[in-house]
Amino acid sequence: MCIRDRHEVLQAFYTIGGDGYPIQEIAGGEKFSVQDIDINNYSSSDLEREISQLIRTEAQKPFDLSKFPLVRICLVRTGKEEHIVLFTIHHIIADGWSVGIFIEEIALMYEASVAGKTELLPELDIQYADYAAWQKDWMQGEVLEDQLNYWKEEFEKLPEPLELPTIRTRPVVQTFNGAVETLQKPADIVNGVKAISKRENATLFMSLLTAFSVLLSRYSGQEDICIGSPITNRGQTEVEMLIGLFFNTLALRVDLSGSPSFLELLQQVRNTTLSAYSHHDIHLEVLVDELKLDRDLSRTPLFQVVFTLQDAPLRRLELPTIEIEQIDVDTGTSKFDLTLFLEENQAGIKAMMEYNTDLFNKSVIARMLNHFDRLLKEIVKNPGNAIDFY
Repeated sequence: MCIRDRHEVLQAFYTIGGDGYPIQEIAGGEKFSVQDIDINNYSSSDLEREISQLIRTEAQKPFDLSKFPLVRICLVRTGKEEHIVLFTIHHIIADGWSVGIFIEEIALMYEASVAGKTELLPELDIQYADYAAWQKDWMQGEVLEDQLNYWKEEFEKLPEPLELPTIRTRPVVQTFNGAVETLQKPADIVNGVKAISKRENATLFMSLLTAFSVLLSRYSGQEDICIGSPITNRGQTEVEMLIGLFFNTLALRVDLSGSPSFLELLQQVRNTTLSAYSHHDIHLEVLVDELKLDRDLSRTPLFQVVFTLQDAPLRRLELPTIEIEQIDVDTGTSKFDLTLFLEENQAGIKAMMEYNTDLFNKSVIARMLNHFDRLLKEIVKNPGNAIDFY
């Protein structure tokens, strides 16, 4: 069984039913097509520029949700024995976790094929549609009421939008032009933050989120900070190996008033995070509707900044006669004002700040990343200090 047949959702497309609601349909036996592009003859200087342009163009090309497939595959030949595979998939059928599954299954199929095996992948016990149907039936009555009550209490009084200093006036209608700035943080800082986390019965995510909230407060002058953070939302073991859209984004609120110490603020963030995790089944768009927010077309509701820690990056795959390596992609877009991606690696943590280029420029973001680096160093030295002293 191939990956397309194993995961029914990869064959999905969406039409509008008579009641005006979307309907998922399955294409059946239709196959994916692979676009083949040869840039093998480009000079080394032109090659890198052409690759970047191809990646950006492919990432920004829209999908028609009413037509199969919602997956595009492009094979770019960059050398006699070197290729880049551009795999573009619409978020409606897959999330970041799914990409890891897809790569793992490609590796399994390749190894099986080299070994001469005909049965490549077994059939799955359940499909994404089964999970969606179960979730819809489960999220009712007391379960739904409990989840909604928590978030309505958390946002009974709404925080003010985060006002970071920008290089120009915010557009009346939000734009999504973006870029990415990167900074590698050394292992000694990461190990120091991990030691603090362990002593305080917190996770590395909680400590880094606390530090990031301090940085945002210093830049904005605000003490009530709301930060979005994605969660995999795969609590059931049955869905761990399913390709599909499971993730949700949680709105995590941090109160920095009264100049608490970093350790005191960490405990607050820890409690907030754990409570949010236990009420993670309400999807963000449902929460926004339930809160009946006054919509502002110039910014996203509830939060304008997102924080994510990828502590389990895609592993480097070494297969018979072939090696696979993931490359970073700058799509030229930014869904939020700022999104801080942190990824653990052997050297420490790589920080990637995706930012809206209509609000910020490269030098502003580079300075912000350096300030975050210095802030973490000071926290490691004196975690008991009040946050105003960092």
